Amino acid sequence: MQGDLVPALQQAGVEVADVDMWTDTRRDPGVLIAEAITRALQPHLGLVARTARKAGAKGVKVAGALDIDASKIGQADGLALVDALRSLQQVAGRPVALVIDEAQHAP
Repeated sequence: MQGDLVPALQQAGVEVADVDMWTDTRRDPGVLIAEAITRALQPHLGLVARTARKAGAKGVKVAGALDIDASKIGQADGLALVDALRSLQQVAGRPVALVIDEAQHAP
């Protein structure tokens, strides 16, 4: 998937959030997926937001309107995974694909 599908999707203009469940089979799959979405959001954050995240700030405003606490994506008190994907689509301005590789290794 990493070598064929992801590059093909990117070449087709799709924003890709990809996760490999084999990387850490002991962790909650939802957390791994949330981290993949957060990584995909990073290039779309403004300079101020990126600096704030590096300094440890949890909440960032994306595109001047969406307030996202990346540390809480997928948690009960945070942004639902579907809403995080919708936010990614809004800031990227293109279709989004969530690619889950090695799903059989998820606990």
